[in-house]
Amino acid sequence: MAIIFAKGDTLGTARSDKIYGTDGGESLIGLGGNDWIQGNRGKDFLWGGAGNDSIWGGSGDDFIVGGTGRDLLSGYGGRDSFVFDWAPSRSNVDRITDFNARYDTIVLSTAVFKGAGGANRDMKASAFWVGTAAHDASDRIIHDRAAGALYYDPDGTGSRAAIQFAKIDANLRLTYKDFFMMAP
Repeated sequence: MAIIFAKGDTLGTARSDKIYGTDGGESLIGLGGNDWIQGNRGKDFLWGGAGNDSIWGGSGDDFIVGGTGRDLLSGYGGRDSFVFDWAPSRSNVDRITDFNARYDTIVLSTAVFKGAGGANRDMKASAFWVGTAAHDASDRIIHDRAAGALYYDPDGTGSRAAIQFAKIDANLRLTYKDFFMMAP
């Protein structure tokens, strides 16, 4: 395991690393392994890569990308963006520990979360549903409020099953406005 104290942009190694930011405004990037990545002050870009990573933003408006694996994502203050740009699967469900619907945003890649909305804009209102399953063919993002689970359904009420991509605190009152669609 490497322990890296960053000043500026930092790229981890192919094994499990501990990467700590210093002054803010940094890009801290893990690669392989189960990384611990911690921003500090300012607006940081934090990316885990492959592995089951723990990513902590720190104060500031951070851009947090888990990558693949079962990642633990914490913004810890500021207006944070939690990015999902890998295909959901049972082995790729991230846990957001402190999502704040008033300040934070969940960013979805249009290449992965097809049908949820156009690039570089809020998700379509018709693509969001609160419940345990899609209620019509336009539903793509399902928020099981009681369980705190977020699902992607590629065809709404069609034959393809919804798959969980994130876990947040139970009973949060999300709307489609908490999601932003990003071009790949």
